[in-house]
Amino acid sequence: MNKDKFPKVVIGVCTYNRCLGLKRLLQSLIKLDYPNFEIIVVDNNSTDQTAKIISEFEKVKYIFEARQGLAYVNHVTDSWFSSSFIIPFSSLTCDI
Repeated sequence: MNKDKFPKVVIGVCTYNRCLGLKRLLQSLIKLDYPNFEIIVVDNNSTDQTAKIISEFEKVKYIFEARQGLAYVNHVTDSWFSSSFIIPFSSLTCDI
């Protein structure tokens, strides 16, 4: 399947100290049956095992944002995501 025939989709995940929920979310997302997607996690200065969890997923890009707050995370995502389709997630999504 030629992935260039499909529009690129970026799945942006913002997280702060939610490593267990994040792991479950990433395990699900990497199983997507779509040929042209990217997962980017923006860690908003977590103090738990978030960075370690993300490092377990080879295809997931990691961005660390030291300044805490959703406004900073949104600024990072706006500057990094140049896709036609962006799907925002929060690691809180896993706890619903």
